[in-house]
Amino acid sequence: MEYLTIDKVELKDKTVFLRADLNTTIKNNKPVCSPRIVEHAKTIAQLALKEAKVVILAHQGRKGDKDFTSLAEHAKILDREVKKINKKLRVEFVADICGEKAIEKIKTLESGQILLLENTRFLDCETEYEKTNKCELIDKLEPFCDVFVLDALSVAHRAHASVVGFKKPIKVAGPVLERELSALQKFNEQDRPVVLILGGAKIKDSTGILKYWLENNKADYILIGGLFAVVALKAMGKKIKQKIEGEEEIGQTLKELIEKHFAKIILPEDVVIKTKAKTKVVDVEKEIEQEIYDIGPKTAKKFSHIIAKAKKIIFNGPMGVYEKKGFEKGTKKVLEAITKSKAFSLVGGGNSADAIEKLKLKKEKFGYISLSGKAFIEYLTSGTLVGIEYLKGK
Repeated sequence: MEYLTIDKVELKDKTVFLRADLNTTIKNNKPVCSPRIVEHAKTIAQLALKEAKVVILAHQGRKGDKDFTSLAEHAKILDREVKKINKKLRVEFVADICGEKAIEKIKTLESGQILLLENTRFLDCETEYEKTNKCELIDKLEPFCDVFVLDALSVAHRAHASVVGFKKPIKVAGPVLERELSALQKFNEQDRPVVLILGGAKIKDSTGILKYWLENNKADYILIGGLFAVVALKAMGKKIKQKIEGEEEIGQTLKELIEKHFAKIILPEDVVIKTKAKTKVVDVEKEIEQEIYDIGPKTAKKFSHIIAKAKKIIFNGPMGVYEKKGFEKGTKKVLEAITKSKAFSLVGGGNSADAIEKLKLKKEKFGYISLSGKAFIEYLTSGTLVGIEYLKGK
């Protein structure tokens, strides 16, 4: 490895800043404990038990979004999770990022104590850092930071202040990030054919991934589901009334890609729609007025047949609205096909990990379930991320 890990650095009595990713679903105005938070809690406990003074930097949502909120409730979840590891541990929260309250708390931290700072994205300069290279978060907090630990691949693709801003401290990869990178490296070492499964709702991101992977011959088959499939089908002239935000922007690009690489791109042949009384399977050649909630059984069978022949598989986002009863079958069938495959599988993006849990599939049947979303695909696309280069000193 070209970067340090926490077992290679002396942490006792050091002030360690940990950049974690606590971003999670907000339900009834409260954060939901996710697999990502559970794993970061293990890192936090490990640092505290090594007698470091632990300061956690994290975010929740984006300015203007409904899930953009304080980390006060996240602190309670973290406190509960670290206590499962060691009852003596405690996570304290301060409703400040780099002002007097935060600095005073950091100054008075003792070895083994843990402090979570407020949502870093409350500061505009956090996200603007990639353009300006300036942020008060760095100016005010860097003097107190002995060791900086980046522990989230899911934030390593953005040059935000709390990710790549600290220049003076020792820079270290945390255990969560280390595991993610090891799995990605293993994926790169596997043979072909490669099957990329693109689902979920982020159609713009998926279009960029599709374009790069096709133009650079990185995948042999690309199976398309989720909202992305709806947009792709519409781009190919299918009579679907459902409106998707941003579809006009990418429609022509999708059409050109599909026509050029028709042998590699596999679109749904049938879909599941929601009617007033029940679910209904419809052939995509027919006019569809209702919203599409899942891929159909014929499509799931075709996808499964292709997956069975793969040597490596990427599953990036569910095939439909798996959270709703009656619309989980497509996602479940595809994931079950992956568990039966002999290929090395990498699962991540969207709500993939959540889908595996909700559909009660055995996690050990997958090669690796990433805690990252978009970033793990970006890493496989470009071979690195800005946060990884930062850890390497570049």
